[in-house]
Amino acid sequence: MPDDAFGQHLRAYGVDRERHVSRKQRAGLVYGTVLFVSIMLVNRGAAEAPAQTNEKPATTQAGKMSAVAVTVRQFHDALKAGKSDEAFKFIGSSPTPVRDAQKRVKRLATSLSGGGWNFEILDAKESGEIAVVVINDYLKDGRKTIDIKPWYLIRQQGEWKLLGKFTDFELKEYGFDAGRVAGYRGLEKWANEREPQLRKEQPDCGC
Repeated sequence: MPDDAFGQHLRAYGVDRERHVSRKQRAGLVYGTVLFVSIMLVNRGAAEAPAQTNEKPATTQAGKMSAVAVTVRQFHDALKAGKSDEAFKFIGSSPTPVRDAQKRVKRLATSLSGGGWNFEILDAKESGEIAVVVINDYLKDGRKTIDIKPWYLIRQQGEWKLLGKFTDFELKEYGFDAGRVAGYRGLEKWANEREPQLRKEQPDCGC
């Protein structure tokens, strides 16, 4: 009987020990699984999180501009590249061709691409199908200058175009009626009122 009791005790001890080990194994397995999943989630979150840098979002000047100012900027870039034919595509059509319009663009392309002249866009305003862009002729014959003036545009077939003589909206070649001319005069008034402040904002203004 004692031997049997001892044997039964050993068998019971072995069963208990197996159960204890089994519980520890299960607990370890559960813990390991949870730990693994947690690590995976952390790594995934780190991979998907946007990189933190000190760089500012990329922006372009054109991106900040209105559509009408972008047209003038594209006109500038074509002139700068000496591509007068491409630049002339930004000039609007009129019932009667504007005298010397193509020669004027070619002359500007020669001057700007040669470095003797340049301009920058300061401001712009649209009013229905017409618009004005205020530019500064800041370089003439290699000398820095402040010469602010308005350039006038018109929307034709959904695209902004410079007038044939872009500083003048009263040429008879355009065929504008009195209402259209009055609209341009309103833009001219706005540009004139903006000029003093725009002049103050120019480097080395001295005003």
